[in-house]
Amino acid sequence: MNGLELTFDILATTPNEASLSLLAPALTSADLSVRGLAVDALCNRDSVEANFRLIQNWENLVPDQRQRIKNVGPRFCDALHIAFADNDKALSLIAIRIIEALQIHSMFPTLVGLVETEPDGPSRNLATLVVMRMASTQGKAARSDHDRPAVRGPMIRSLAEATRRYPSHKQQTLVDAFLVASKWTDSEFSSQFAKNSHQRQLLLDRFQNSDERGICELLCSALQRSRANIDVLDLIRSRSGENFRESLLSAISPHPGPNCIRNLVAIGIPSCCQLTPLQTQRQSFRTRCILAIMQGIAGTDHVAALERILALLPPASESLKSGLLAALHRFPPLDPDRLLQAAIQWRPPGEAAVPVSDFRRGSSLEQDVAVLTRILTIIQNRDPQLAEMLRPLLKPLHATELLPQLGRYRPSVRRRLGKVMSIVDLDFVHVIEGQMRHPVMLKRLEAIGGVVALGLADEFSRSLVHIAHNDHVEAQIRAARALGTASNIESLDALLELTMRPDSSIRDAAVLALRKRTNPDLNLQTGDSID
Repeated sequence: MNGLELTFDILATTPNEASLSLLAPALTSADLSVRGLAVDALCNRDSVEANFRLIQNWENLVPDQRQRIKNVGPRFCDALHIAFADNDKALSLIAIRIIEALQIHSMFPTLVGLVETEPDGPSRNLATLVVMRMASTQGKAARSDHDRPAVRGPMIRSLAEATRRYPSHKQQTLVDAFLVASKWTDSEFSSQFAKNSHQRQLLLDRFQNSDERGICELLCSALQRSRANIDVLDLIRSRSGENFRESLLSAISPHPGPNCIRNLVAIGIPSCCQLTPLQTQRQSFRTRCILAIMQGIAGTDHVAALERILALLPPASESLKSGLLAALHRFPPLDPDRLLQAAIQWRPPGEAAVPVSDFRRGSSLEQDVAVLTRILTIIQNRDPQLAEMLRPLLKPLHATELLPQLGRYRPSVRRRLGKVMSIVDLDFVHVIEGQMRHPVMLKRLEAIGGVVALGLADEFSRSLVHIAHNDHVEAQIRAARALGTASNIESLDALLELTMRPDSSIRDAAVLALRKRTNPDLNLQTGDSID
């Protein structure tokens, strides 16, 4: 220890209060080392007067020297109270800055008192800002599972009392600070938000009108609650604005939990998230992903939501992709009518578009066809895991759903629908085989129609031959006509055998089927149909 350090060590430990008259001037020394030794000495003296000298000279200290004061004891707080009691307004401002800089939470109630009682002016304005900033820091940490109850608890109690006194002081910032520091599970907050509380409407008004980030975060965090208040959910549904939307999407995240999903289903898509396509495109990629996930959860147009998700999947990061896939997994089967009309309009690559004049018109038809085309492309050419998630969405186009409807359409449309069915339904062959053996004739007729629509007469020729020989007359006629689209020897032999029978409708169907085999365009020229 050199001579200078020894001198300051003596000044720090001597009981003689006259040492303060030597240490205080050292706080203004141009020599940083001298200033630092003086700070350490005054901190070690641990007297109110010594700490008051530190407050008076706060502006002369560099950041490192200020941080040395952080570990001083309660006498430093006593010195701060003296600074506030002094009539020196500049010293009050310094004391407020010290409380924030050193995060002296035990002085927080004092700042709240200043906001309530101090006349308008620099001290009240600065105390108001510091109260809000300190409350926001603790509230954000608490809502992020980094709560410090020993710090936030006294803070919340102080702000709760100030909120009850709102009719007297009318300081709205204190109400806002109470909200930004709170969680839904806080007893103080629950008490003030209870239905019979005089403060409930005041808090609801701030939820409705404040753009303070912490208030928006608290409001949006209600989505995570298993029993969210209906008034709060109504506020979430009705609020607008970019700031609120940012907090809402952050609360939802790419991986919303069960409570969040249930509450979103209950309220639908909130007003702040009902964006035009152009507005949506201007958002960040992450925001667009969460909006798409929300649309899949809370929206009514699942086709539009599916289109968004499928467009966002390829460039998404792994985290975002898992959220999008989870949303996809929750999708119900798409609307049967829209899917069927889209399948009618769909065409394989290279085939000309089908005129829409005979089918449903509507602004969504083009979108529906585009989404179906994208899904079919994914199923045929891309990730098998994604394809497996998409197939259930197209359940209305699976064989069990589609076969009964094929008879409503002309042959060209049936073939198109059959092609779609063969892509989306891995079990369509087994379904057709089962229906060909079904005890109800209508089911067998549907299966025969499916075979023709899919162009699979060769594959099912054995079943068709069996029906043509042994079934009811109508089923025999349909099976004979279907054999006219086959090309194998087995089906040819069966048709020749049927033509040897006495005159009958079955024989006529077999003759027409043979003519069809030699002239595939026959039914188009004569108006006959093998279907």
